[in-house]
Amino acid sequence: MKEYKFVNGFRSWIETYHEVVSFMTLQYERDVDFSSPMFKVNEERGTEGWYELAEELTNRFESLHKGREWDGEFFEEIGYFLTKELNEL
Repeated sequence: MKEYKFVNGFRSWIETYHEVVSFMTLQYERDVDFSSPMFKVNEERGTEGWYELAEELTNRFESLHKGREWDGEFFEEIGYFLTKELNEL
């Protein structure tokens, strides 16, 4: 696994990570469909797969928004990003 540099600082990274994990968990609990993206991750890769995916999505989101100053649209933006990314799994 490559070492990640916190492009927007650790505080931003950990806040994003928290939102990613929360979103993934809510989607998993809400979507009882066995073909849902989070069900697939859980079945194919288990807990380690969740950790890896959460870290990967956090790093991708942080890099995509490097240096961005949020003005109230963070939750909308991360929700859109995660919906798109998880549906492409």
